Amino acid sequence: MSASLFLDVNTIVHTPSSVTVSSPTDPAFDCAGRILGLVNIVVAPDSVGSFRLRINGSNENNPAGRYSFGSVTVSKNAQFQVNGTLNDRTPVNVTFVSLLVEAGASVSVQSAASFSIGTLRIVSSGSFNADGGGYLPGYGPGGGFFDSVYYSVKMGNGGTYGGGGGSNYYQQQEQPGSPAPYTTYGNVYLPIDLGSGGGTYTNEVPYYDSGCPGGGAINITATIMEVNGTVSSKGMDVFTQNQDHVAAGSGGSVLI
Repeated sequence: MSASLFLDVNTIVHTPSSVTVSSPTDPAFDCAGRILGLVNIVVAPDSVGSFRLRINGSNENNPAGRYSFGSVTVSKNAQFQVNGTLNDRTPVNVTFVSLLVEAGASVSVQSAASFSIGTLRIVSSGSFNADGGGYLPGYGPGGGFFDSVYYSVKMGNGGTYGGGGGSNYYQQQEQPGSPAPYTTYGNVYLPIDLGSGGGTYTNEVPYYDSGCPGGGAINITATIMEVNGTVSSKGMDVFTQNQDHVAAGSGGSVLI
């Protein structure tokens, strides 16, 4: 499959039991409806965002937000996406008999997702992540917010989760050494929450920069798991956002 297919809510597609998808840009297969017949998936090399599962979709007789597949291979430099929603943070539930993430490839999560996997193998430089998949800038229980005005400049703090977000430069100018005001949340022994977004920057010009989103939430249950790559849920920061005036989001959750 090299053409793009978007499966909308309340629509159904019948597929062969094994499918290879390929697309250098837009998703070749974007599912918000129901898939019937599909068991094994190969995302071809260098396919960016080629296979996407959404929370309002499903396959076979599963309810919305639940998928089950056999063997799935995310080939070199390809991407497999699982998209939840920030509205209610209900995780997408995905079951794989086996999942192979090759070098440079990624399984990426927006919001929250729970995975049940027989055999999971992540090759060196492969990634299973929810980086930047959490609360939007300034939002969340520990969202960064404007707490200081310094020469008409307003700037928020870093996002908070299990630990407090960092205070901004302007706050340190006004109150050197003062901690950032924040509200921590979550359970260190059962991390399932999304990371909060960092605060934004504005001045009287006006000049505005959006803050950075927090990390999402990944829950992995696997019988056999071999990780030579990375599993992560990072908050985005000023370097990944290419902005130097804004606050970073807090990291999210990884539960294995």
